[in-house]
Amino acid sequence: MANDLRARLQAALADRYTIERELGRGGMAIVFLAHDLRHGRVVALKGLRPELAATLGTDRFLREIRLAAGLAHPHILPLHDSGDADGCLYYVMPYVAGESLRDRLEREPRLTVAEAVGIAREVADALDYAHRHGVVHRDIKPENILLQEGHAVVADFGIARAISAAAGSRVTEVGIAVGTPDYMSPEQASADQAVDGRSDVYSLGCVLHEMLTGHPPRHNGTAMEDQLPARTPPEVRAALAGALATDTAARFATAGALAAALAPAGRGRPRHWAATLVGAAVVGAVLVVALPGLFRARLDPKLYLVAPFAVTGAAPPGLGGDESEVALYDAVSRWKDVRLVDRLHVRDLVARRGGTIARLADALDIARSAGAGRLLWAEVVPRRDSVEITAGVYDVRRRGAALRTRMVRVPASPADLDARFRELADSLLLAGVGSHASGTPRTDRLEALLAYDSGQIALGAWDLSRAADGFRHAVAVDADFPDANFWLAQVLVWSGASAEDWNPVAVRALTSPRGLAPRDHRLAEALVAMAGGRFPAACDSYREVLRRDPLSFAAR
Repeated sequence: MANDLRARLQAALADRYTIERELGRGGMAIVFLAHDLRHGRVVALKGLRPELAATLGTDRFLREIRLAAGLAHPHILPLHDSGDADGCLYYVMPYVAGESLRDRLEREPRLTVAEAVGIAREVADALDYAHRHGVVHRDIKPENILLQEGHAVVADFGIARAISAAAGSRVTEVGIAVGTPDYMSPEQASADQAVDGRSDVYSLGCVLHEMLTGHPPRHNGTAMEDQLPARTPPEVRAALAGALATDTAARFATAGALAAALAPAGRGRPRHWAATLVGAAVVGAVLVVALPGLFRARLDPKLYLVAPFAVTGAAPPGLGGDESEVALYDAVSRWKDVRLVDRLHVRDLVARRGGTIARLADALDIARSAGAGRLLWAEVVPRRDSVEITAGVYDVRRRGAALRTRMVRVPASPADLDARFRELADSLLLAGVGSHASGTPRTDRLEALLAYDSGQIALGAWDLSRAADGFRHAVAVDADFPDANFWLAQVLVWSGASAEDWNPVAVRALTSPRGLAPRDHRLAEALVAMAGGRFPAACDSYREVLRRDPLSFAAR
């Protein structure tokens, strides 16, 4: 069934997504790792199970899911896309490289009070926001709470509502319940009452109970109070009682009220320590206010660290975690204005942590230790005849927020390995950079290339002033950048500038030791000829360009 669904989705969405592999499956959907071709990013593409999709009203499902797409909150996983592909209902969300709360609880069934309360408060904040915008989740459970750099992100917002609204009573025909029994509120389980935000509050109470006790609430005659560990603070016990009240009238009216009730328990030892520090220091008040900013400022946003990659299984020779890291480091280092933490220093930091980097969190810790504000890190998954590399550039200053992610497949014995890693490095560093008709622009300065591409984007919109600014910036960074010099001269011509302004720029483009592509070289020759009054020679150059490229706008 999963293979059939994957094949149908891939065939229908071939121009937008490349589906790489299955990530997992639940009661309602099968999740695939995919590459968003339009935006060049890694995503999680979820296809509803065919037997469920067949029962739904497609238009109603898509209309309801659009409500969830409008949610924008730091603790809600956004919805990128949704639709009907050859009868397969699907939706697309960011791929989160961390783990779910379920994964965490399987490793560590009971969390500390501080951590459990912290997660619950962040989820409550997300729920409160969504409820105020008219969206009830209806399936809050550990599987739908993702953990990324110590923070909670709620996934699948509005999906259960969309399925329930689209199917009505028919959803029971295929035996799939909307919601999860262990976390379902009494009113949702009975289906006799309208479900509102208080149902999500109850479900979150069940999740918090599980984080503290190792299991959801048990309705076996044991009082809820007696199921909690003795270490549970009174304010947390009271908050759980208010969240898990079976009578909706006695339950917290909003998720925000639950978050507020948990707030006192969230003020753990670090804050008490900070207060002690204030009392002990003459400038303590200033120090407490300044410390977060000072620690953030120590992380240089222009300093990159390439961390050893995590490898699942046995990689082919030359494509292991260390070898791939070296290849990416070398690919990035060819940009002379990109500052990298020295590879040997990285090795020393890794050795002090035990010699391996298994998780993104570990790599971020290494980057923080080195003072790097940017992290380049990847996961390597060997396949039968290739290696799948999912790489990302992360903002260390923002708790590891993914700035860009890319996924590439490298043959097990590639002849052009260095070129593959150069392409990967550039796709991570050069956000928004488009393709270049004349090949790769000839500069080794990242800032110059970014400025050059901003000029090209402006030129595409026929904003000549902004295009000239972009090309000038590129030339200011790299005076010998021939492409930027040529296009600056060309834009100045189109803008009506005098030959005194654009001829020296065109000459610099022609005389750059890096050389122009053949087409641009002939166009630059034509400009220089016009400036010197040699109009027949200019016409000859333009005719030659048009002979090879009849659609060339610059030659017409």
